[in-house]
Amino acid sequence: MKAQTLFTLAAIATLQHSYAAVSWVPAGPPTVSANFANSSAAASGGWDEFAGTFTQTNLPGADGANGFMMLKDTDGLDGPNDNFTFSRQGRTSTFPGSYAVLTSIYLDNTWSAGSGFDYSTAINNSTGVHLRDFATSVGFDGTNFFFAASNNVDFNAIGALNPSKKPINLGALSSGWYNLQTVFYDVNGFLTSDMNLLDSSGNILATKTITTQDAMSGVGGHRYAWMTGISTDNDNQLAIDNYRIQNIQIIPEPSIAFLGSLAGFLLLRRRRA
Repeated sequence: MKAQTLFTLAAIATLQHSYAAVSWVPAGPPTVSANFANSSAAASGGWDEFAGTFTQTNLPGADGANGFMMLKDTDGLDGPNDNFTFSRQGRTSTFPGSYAVLTSIYLDNTWSAGSGFDYSTAINNSTGVHLRDFATSVGFDGTNFFFAASNNVDFNAIGALNPSKKPINLGALSSGWYNLQTVFYDVNGFLTSDMNLLDSSGNILATKTITTQDAMSGVGGHRYAWMTGISTDNDNQLAIDNYRIQNIQIIPEPSIAFLGSLAGFLLLRRRRA
């Protein structure tokens, strides 16, 4: 993934079911960083095989450097006993402050209709027990890609094509690397998450904000990243790269009063000119 120093506030007005996302900058180096340059545990981000498989590939990845990972759903089925790939690296019972889980994924517009994947990141409570999943689905209907996000992991690789999930129609995207972000932060004492899809330049294509009723006093930190289903023409494989867990600093949104004052100032300057 290309380095991003500022993720700007975005309200994607051109997309159906659009939401706003907070702005943030990295706060120090990533706590987990996997560029898949080789198959070592450090480079692979702790992704375990379980019943699925992962294969390191020495070809240019999302950042142009050699090395990315092919995740494979070995039976192509959906369900809690499905074959999947999974990473526990970075697990903690302590909320570190605002943080993001970042993954680059390759979308292919030559996939057949009904292709897609379901991906989740989860957070612990303050005792280290699972608290909640934040699931992202991307689906392809043969022409357009769709994005959906929720707290429910339904083990459906093409959940984003389900109208009940209120998916965002991304249109006919070009084949290439895209970036998933799940951002966790505190809003008025409760856990909130932005679930974003970005292009390779860092532009937000779709985002959904979920505000939970989980008081921050009982919230822990990262638990896992989990590819709960993959259904593609490429033997049910999905390419990923640059998996990271990154502590972040939220950039405060300008207040309505400030924006009003700024607009008045600019109007006054214009009149004087």
